[in-house]
Amino acid sequence: MDMQLYIDAFLKPKETFAAQKGSADLGKAIVNLVIGGLLYGVIAFIIAALASLATGNLAGLIIGAIYIVAAPILVVIFELIMLTVPFILSKIAGGTGSYTSLLYLTSLYEVPALALQAIPIVGFFVSLYSVYLFYHALKESQGLSQGRALAVVLIPLALAVVAIVLIILLVGFAAFTTVSP
Repeated sequence: MDMQLYIDAFLKPKETFAAQKGSADLGKAIVNLVIGGLLYGVIAFIIAALASLATGNLAGLIIGAIYIVAAPILVVIFELIMLTVPFILSKIAGGTGSYTSLLYLTSLYEVPALALQAIPIVGFFVSLYSVYLFYHALKESQGLSQGRALAVVLIPLALAVVAIVLIILLVGFAAFTTVSP
């Protein structure tokens, strides 16, 4: 576990990803994601425990304990699945890198990102910053130009936003529509 490497990936992504591209390894990537998931789980447990103490509701302790166990597993599964679409799009856009390279570079910044995302409000801003980090990881790992990497990152993001807006509109429309007999 190289905390300085994780911090550098989070704060200096261009330089760190360029230097680490040749070190890509599936096992290292999985270990990084498990570490990130554990950090997330522990911080979420602490927050849930504090909330439980403040409210007197011990359910928060149980939920927090579940986070510690589930977060590392879910982070790995989620990351493996969620990188598939950008990887395929990067290949369509002319990318030449491997899936392992993309997974490894993203796993480097995920350790501090996940730790910070467990903190309410801070997590929102870190999630936005993670899009920037992902752009650099994708660009470096796949050998894409700035424009192509940006398109690969923003097109799925835009489609997800459109889908969410449509779902909200449909649910809202359905909720305010009355059916006459």
